[in-house]
Amino acid sequence: MTEHAESQYQSYLLRLWRSGESKTCRVMLERIDSHERHGFADLEDLCAFLREQADDLGGEQEVTR
Repeated sequence: MTEHAESQYQSYLLRLWRSGESKTCRVMLERIDSHERHGFADLEDLCAFLREQADDLGGEQEVTR
């Protein structure tokens, strides 16, 4: 993969879990290439982080499902 292509691509491992009897979903995102981890208290924080990452990649913010 070229350097330019790498800067346009990020891959993450997403972990979701509930601890104990908590109804709150916990979230951890780990970047595959660097193993950098980010923890989130809720899904809203995760979505905000992902929006920031998309902005950093540049271009339009069109997300496909």
